[in-house]
Amino acid sequence: MRLEGKRIVLGVTGGIAAYKAAELLRLFMREGAEVRTVMTRAATRFVSPLTFQSLSGSPVLTELYREDLEPGGGGDADTTGIDHIDIVRDADLMVVAPATANTIAKAAWGLANDALSTVLLAATGSEILLAPAMNHRMWKNPVTQDNLARLRRLGHQVVNPEEGWMACREFGIGRMAEPATILARACEIIGQPQDLRGVRLLLTAGRTEEALDPVRVLTNRSSGRMGVALAEEALARGAEVTLLAGLMDVAPPKGVRLDTARTAGEMDNAAQRLFKECDVLVMAAAVGDFHPVETAEGKIKRGEDGLTLRLEPNPDILARLAADRGAAQVLVGFALETDRTEAAGREKLKKKGVDLMVVNNPRVEGAAIGGETNVVTLIERGRPARRLPVLPKREVAGRILDWVVSRREKTAGRRSGGRSTTRTR
Repeated sequence: MRLEGKRIVLGVTGGIAAYKAAELLRLFMREGAEVRTVMTRAATRFVSPLTFQSLSGSPVLTELYREDLEPGGGGDADTTGIDHIDIVRDADLMVVAPATANTIAKAAWGLANDALSTVLLAATGSEILLAPAMNHRMWKNPVTQDNLARLRRLGHQVVNPEEGWMACREFGIGRMAEPATILARACEIIGQPQDLRGVRLLLTAGRTEEALDPVRVLTNRSSGRMGVALAEEALARGAEVTLLAGLMDVAPPKGVRLDTARTAGEMDNAAQRLFKECDVLVMAAAVGDFHPVETAEGKIKRGEDGLTLRLEPNPDILARLAADRGAAQVLVGFALETDRTEAAGREKLKKKGVDLMVVNNPRVEGAAIGGETNVVTLIERGRPARRLPVLPKREVAGRILDWVVSRREKTAGRRSGGRSTTRTR
């Protein structure tokens, strides 16, 4: 979903195209956005506020003051308790569709005499997108064009109207752009890129454990949060994600193809089975390095002399997969190191035969195991290591997948002998 996690304020003004705003709201929500609606008094004469409340699940703002609400008008219960500042405080984008000539003029000159124009004036921290709709004579009026030019200079985006028959039975430019066109522009402004659409990504996450006896296990502290962040980001960018999950403290995101493994051996078998089907492997799971030589059938009893455990190495899953990789497959590994972070990362990059090693040190502030943020260093062959600052794990995931996209484009360019373009953040 291109707008997952985004907050949009939808402004609706008085015009026959107001009915299209309901379809636009539905499209925004289908792409994962949270939508709040603000309507002018004139807009409520074309479409009831209850329509937008029902579609969005959120109250609709129509008046600045409660005493201005019309009893029995269908919006009085829907509009109370909403502040014109709160509604836009954390918005990523404000869309006005349709945007009448009157509303455009107010926005251009900072007038605020109703709910919508006041919210527009308060939306200084949000992107603003206008979808004009009016009679073709009003659209061509130099005053309207001057107002739009002023708004563009101020940084506002505009989806120009289309040509066609209008409610006034005249033909010309002035029909509001179709909802799908407005959605596409919104996605360009704040949406997730779909640069992994159709890419089959195999992602491992979480931790493994090895049984010592029926009640005790040998394991680690990995929570799975980094892996889930990678899965969420990849899904939002169009990838087909298979999540091979060990034990995790967080739920897997909806939309992944889920496979599970408890022990390193189980994860090895599942990874060998799934690897041939993927284009990209991201090995973010914290796979245990050792398992006990023997597992006790009953609970190990406390003894006066202590306990000695005999351990043997688990298979190196990533190295085994890399040895059997296809020419076009991209492999990303993760490594947790507490000493010589960069040097240890380069050693593992070479030893495991992957394209990128993501290294983190849990002793660094902001990189604690199980936390909401991470501090990682990206290491690849022939290039200086790149350490990222403290970032939310979803943003770290985005940077890693940016690298994956760039790598795939370069690889495709080399195979075709052509140039490739890369997206930067």
